[in-house]
Order: sequence, then structure tokens, then C-alpha cells
Amino acid sequence: MIADVSLVPQSVLDQWSPIVYGADLWEYARENTIRKNLCNSDFAGEIKGYGSKLVIRKKPAVQTHKFVANAPFIPQKLTADSIEVTVGRGRTWAVTISEWEEMTSDIKGWQSIVTQEGGKQLDEDEEIEFFQSIAAFGNPENQGHGAGLRNGIYELGTADLPLLVTRADADFVAAGDTSVADPVVGSQGAALLLCDIDAMMSEQPGFGQQQPFAVIPPAFANLVRKSEHFSRLAHAETDGWALRKGLKAIGMIGGLTLYQSNLLYTFKQAGGRRTVFDIVFGDKRAITYADIVSRIDVKVPQDVIGVKHIVATHIYDWFCPRPEYLGHALVTIGAAA
Repeated sequence: MIADVSLVPQSVLDQWSPIVYGADLWEYARENTIRKNLCNSDFAGEIKGYGSKLVIRKKPAVQTHKFVANAPFIPQKLTADSIEVTVGRGRTWAVTISEWEEMTSDIKGWQSIVTQEGGKQLDEDEEIEFFQSIAAFGNPENQGHGAGLRNGIYELGTADLPLLVTRADADFVAAGDTSVADPVVGSQGAALLLCDIDAMMSEQPGFGQQQPFAVIPPAFANLVRKSEHFSRLAHAETDGWALRKGLKAIGMIGGLTLYQSNLLYTFKQAGGRRTVFDIVFGDKRAITYADIVSRIDVKVPQDVIGVKHIVATHIYDWFCPRPEYLGHALVTIGAAA
């Protein structure tokens, strides 16, 4: 039984559909987000809201000189460099729930379920935004052709000429790589590329002191797992090895902890058919992440009876105060020529 609906306006009854729901909810696979594993949270408690200002101070660079006996010393005047940034990202969601449908449904806690799903989708969309935006971060020495701070010998690809990561399994070749004519630069095995990335980033002074990482797409991760380099490190992988969760690392190569994500920034090669992946690598000092806990409000409209609006807002932002500890490789996957 439900309450006497004779007192309810017809506009509300028109929205009321007392259908019988199945007891089980239809779930679909969702990758767990990993961006907070890649960032430091040095300024997490300092933002008050959208438009907040943050002052990120840089450590002074102290210069050394060759010692000369009896020569006067020249003191260095230190500069307190800093960057000021503004928190300017936010995402929201809002849904309308009919109280009558909630009352007659056999699914208990419908409002709680909706809130949880809204939070998960918010997190996933922010992850996509994160990987798209940080594609502009990173030092020039850590990307492109001739990468490397000292040697300049590493090939990491560009948007126009991505690095071809090869796979040679017979099924792939037999199916026909329809995009072999698209321009690429060089070719490299997946595991060896990650080893090169680790070696290249080690040229940056102090790299690796805080959890060095690389984020790779699932197709790339499959190639890494098959490599002998990765299997030799089978006893050094993290606790996420057996779980295969997006939130956990899948293993290690060199000094890099490997994460996989299907939310990495991708695009189609200009005029071609190849998909180009933006592989991100660095350590946790590169990017700082700050946010305010999502606020969820329940609003009851005055002009409509029997419905309520659930509104959630999340204010957040990320900045890159140490671009020397962040890099990118633009790669595509295909059969060897």
C-alpha cells in the first residue's frame, strides 16, 4: 500500500510509473582511477573553493665554484622563486528522483545508489580530463625526437610521427594492418621502450626519489607482460599484480612502476588510421593535486510535489611545478614492417 494519491497533483502522478524492478542492478565494468597515485598532495588542504590562489615556492638553486686558495669568495644572492596558480576546475552532476518510484521500488537505498554512481562517473570523467590536460606538461627534454637531458638520443615520437611499438604475433599480421602506410618514426619493443624511458629520466638530477611511474594503455600492457624483461622482474612486482586492478600497479620494468589505464589521451594520426597513445611517465614530485571534498545537496522544489533534486559539486585542480620530472611518449602499435 502507498499513501492516498488522490491528494497528489496530476502533474506528479504523470511522472509516477510503479513498475516492478528486477532485484539485481545491471553492472558494467569500470576502470578504477589512478591519478591520485601519480600526484603529490602538498597543497590539498590549502584551497577554499573555486578561484582559490595557491603560491607554490621553488627551492633555491645553490651554485658551486672551483676552490682557489686565498681567493675571495663571492656569495650568491638566493632568489625565492615561486609560481602563483588559480584553482579553476570543477565538475558537477544533478539528477531528479521521484519519491513515489523510490517508495514502490524493491531496490532499497535508491538515493544512495544514485549518489555512489554519480561519484564514480565524476571520478572517471575527471580522470579523462586529467590525462588530456597534462599532455601539455613536461620538459621538452623528456619528449619528442632526440629526447634526453644529456645525451639526446632517445626517440619518443611526436603527434605527426609517433613511435611504432611493434607486435609480431601471427594473428595480428594475418588480420592485416590496414594502416602500415601511415608515417611513423623508428620501431621499438614495448619493454625496451620503457627501459629507455627509465634511463632517459634518470638523466634528470634526483629523478626517482618519489615513486617513478609510467601509465600505459591495456594493449601496450599486454605486450609488456609477454616480454622477457617483464617476466624476469616477476618477483619485484607490486601487490596489484594478481588483482589486475586499474587502481593498482601491474608490475615494474627498470625503476618504473607500471599502471595501465584505458582513459589515457588518444587521438587519430592526422590523415591516417592509426591510434596514437600518449604514454605518461615521471615521478610524484612533478604534479600536485588539490581538491575539496564533493558536496552533495538534496533540493526539494517548491512548485512540484513528490520529487527531489540531488546535486553534487567537486572543485579540484592539478599543477606541474616540477616539469623536469614528467614526460610523454607518443606511440602507436602495429606490426613490424
